Amino acid sequence: MASSTPASFEGGKSFYTQTVDAALAEIERLPGRHLYFPDDHLFGNARFATALFDGMRGMGRLWQAAGTVQAVLRPGLLEKAVESGLRSLFVGFETVNAGNLTEQRKWQNIDRDYDAVVRRLHDNGIMVNGSFVFGMDEDDPSVFGRTVEWAVGQGIETATFHIMTPYPGTRLYDRMAKAGRLLHSDWDATTPGPSSSSPPG
Repeated sequence: MASSTPASFEGGKSFYTQTVDAALAEIERLPGRHLYFPDDHLFGNARFATALFDGMRGMGRLWQAAGTVQAVLRPGLLEKAVESGLRSLFVGFETVNAGNLTEQRKWQNIDRDYDAVVRRLHDNGIMVNGSFVFGMDEDDPSVFGRTVEWAVGQGIETATFHIMTPYPGTRLYDRMAKAGRLLHSDWDATTPGPSSSSPPG
């Protein structure tokens, strides 16, 4: 699964960011105690994130969001997030196969210590929702068992598993199309099963 975000913003800016004051005012208006930030990468702009987390401290909110392996390992920012109420983080580990990271250009994950990422989150009292993608070129049938074994061994609380999908408008789609690897572009099509009139066998 490649991120579909670039396709969503095709023809426009890649990211749209509120001012910190506007974000804090919106948070103040929201009912309840629990928040979920749908931002693909709330930690991506460290200056914005630092100011946001400082502003949220003392609001009494508990929240969850998504972040990268690289962001988790960055000193200081995670601690600020925890002080402001972070309790669960969706982390794009993507794959346990290092060859896939290079092939898919996942620079934020290359040469990162995944075990250290989980330890750092758990040491700060944060629940981990690990995200993994199956179907990359370096995968073989053992990838399913190896991925689950690693996740269970690390004590990851929840996980999501995705099939790599070349969404139109993404770099993955462009690469696959250029290589002639797309079977069709009919997104309404489903894989046909055997016809009821087909002979057995």
